[in-house]
Amino acid sequence: MRRRLDSLEQMVKDLGGIATKNHKDVEAANPSTTDPTSDTSSQPPTGSQGRLKITDNETAFVGPAHWESLVNEIAEIKTHLDDDPDVVSSTVPGVLTQPTTSSGSRGTPDLFFPGPNAYTVEDLLAYVPAKSTCDKLIAAFFMSCDTYRYIVHVPTFQQQYTAFWENPAAASPVWLAVLFDILALGDQYSHKTPPGFSEPHPGEVFHEMATHAVILADYGRPKFYLLEALILLIRYGQTKSDADQLKLWLQLGLVTRLATRMGMFRDAGGRSDVTPFLAEIRRRIWLAICHLDIIFSYQIGLVSVIRALQANTAMPLNLDDSDFSTQSEHLPPPRPASEKTFIASSIIMGHMILIFAEAVSLSNSFDRPDPAIAHRLNAQLTKIHEDTPSILRMKPLDQSFGDTPQLIMERIKVELIRLKTICVLFRRHLGTTDHLERKLCLGAALEIVDIHLVLGEAIWEGGQLESIHYQQIRDCMDCFILGGIVVGVELSHSKHRAESKGPESSIREERKSMMDALEKSTEIWSNWERAPMIARRAAKALSHLLEQSRSQSGDSGSRHERGKLTRTIPAMMGKNNSHDAHQVPTQDGTPNIRPTVQTSMIQPAGDGAQTGFDEISFDDIFDTPMNDVTATIDWSAWDTLLNTGEAQDPTLFNILQQDFSWDTRFGPAPS
Repeated sequence: MRRRLDSLEQMVKDLGGIATKNHKDVEAANPSTTDPTSDTSSQPPTGSQGRLKITDNETAFVGPAHWESLVNEIAEIKTHLDDDPDVVSSTVPGVLTQPTTSSGSRGTPDLFFPGPNAYTVEDLLAYVPAKSTCDKLIAAFFMSCDTYRYIVHVPTFQQQYTAFWENPAAASPVWLAVLFDILALGDQYSHKTPPGFSEPHPGEVFHEMATHAVILADYGRPKFYLLEALILLIRYGQTKSDADQLKLWLQLGLVTRLATRMGMFRDAGGRSDVTPFLAEIRRRIWLAICHLDIIFSYQIGLVSVIRALQANTAMPLNLDDSDFSTQSEHLPPPRPASEKTFIASSIIMGHMILIFAEAVSLSNSFDRPDPAIAHRLNAQLTKIHEDTPSILRMKPLDQSFGDTPQLIMERIKVELIRLKTICVLFRRHLGTTDHLERKLCLGAALEIVDIHLVLGEAIWEGGQLESIHYQQIRDCMDCFILGGIVVGVELSHSKHRAESKGPESSIREERKSMMDALEKSTEIWSNWERAPMIARRAAKALSHLLEQSRSQSGDSGSRHERGKLTRTIPAMMGKNNSHDAHQVPTQDGTPNIRPTVQTSMIQPAGDGAQTGFDEISFDDIFDTPMNDVTATIDWSAWDTLLNTGEAQDPTLFNILQQDFSWDTRFGPAPS
């Protein structure tokens, strides 16, 4: 029997090269257009979907054209493989599972996670605080509104956490990585305001230990909890004000590759070798990776990595953690869409991010995009918005008295994704004669600015959102900045637009209203104590656009002359300062209470007040100087500059050509 299997396996291996070549040819002729966040049925499609192998030490997936998948289709060999003691069931392993191999020699440099990695499990355990402290930090994380907390199933983690304290020495490195990640984020969410840059921060130590645990776990071999550990590791990096965003993005590339290796982009529902519990957790993890990759890539002006994958992983079901467990033989029916769960808003945002990814691709295309495509995507976005349950749709704050701050923030985040997508879809039409597209973009941008102003007031002491953690404000920053920039650019163009029609007084009043809204939004950025780098950059950029617009309007009253701001924003939370207010009607006619803000051209408050823009010309952001109202924006360059502080090098293409030119030492260049 063994000889027959060996002979048959060799025959399949011989055919493997041919199969692989043909598969590559087909892929080259038919590039994938399937979006990774596509919401398809969780029922497994017919035909071979590749081979998913799950063991204690590794989770590996190979496509249906690979020879291992072909071998798996042969019944006798499949039985032989299933009987292999190295292959285990797809139940989630316990915390008390030590790997049989380590990550390599002690002190070996690591490419993705620099620093010493000569840590053992015993070394890591020395940094675990007392159980009472762990309890508080873990509770702080799970009670927060962190964007990605749904990737950790609370009841399962609770069981493993209890087992950990019974025998800490038996904990696996990868589980310790998740534990340290949660402790680090819990410490972050335990502070009402961000710690000072010079203050000790326990979360930093936990974050460092999570990194060492990931290295010790041998992250090159994908396994249970590895993706969760890496996602939360990156998430903590995002919470730091001036973290190196590009390095985080490179680490995210590691996550996407590991997820591909684990077959996360293929739905595991209905597979006999994958439990319903694990299939659902995989959907949650894939949703988090898609969210991270698409949004994070956009924020730094780079291309999403996973959009080219032929993914069929379904959206997670609208279930609370208490609805299913590792012992579930099947998943219960999802709760109604109108029933709020902790993952409901993430599912809706997942659908919108699908459209957002298409919008970014369209906006960054070399050629002028077809407006019909943008309008089709906008129609799909509108349909998702209309199908959103009323409990998760945006409401004025004066109609949300009975709602928790967490629910209000979830509504705001869902709405901001929608509005940001519209801005990205039509932002290339700013400064053109495309009235409809320009109106859609500007309308969405003004709504974003309006939300920014309302939120900036509601977080004060006594406000409805006083208890909101500052990190949730940071999560919305790129939306608020985009909205402000779109309004500023439109102001630059509108003064000289030849096709502007209507009474001059009406046009002047519209411009004044836009400038006032932008000015108040700018002040929120300028006076944010201990502001993140991106907020300081935004303050400088918006101030530049605002001053230019006032100059074009002939407004000689500078912001210096109008007086200093009567208050600052201490880390978006804190002191109760008196302020005047006036009523500004919302779109539905209901009054909103807004502060009467006296503006001033001041540097951002707090540490690190320098913006970094003094050394960067705005000509690096725009295709032509900003005083040329016919200029169009290189939005990709703008995204990169604002989020990384690095202007795109105009000679980059020449450098790349030189780097990849043929080396004549190896003979004449191929024709």
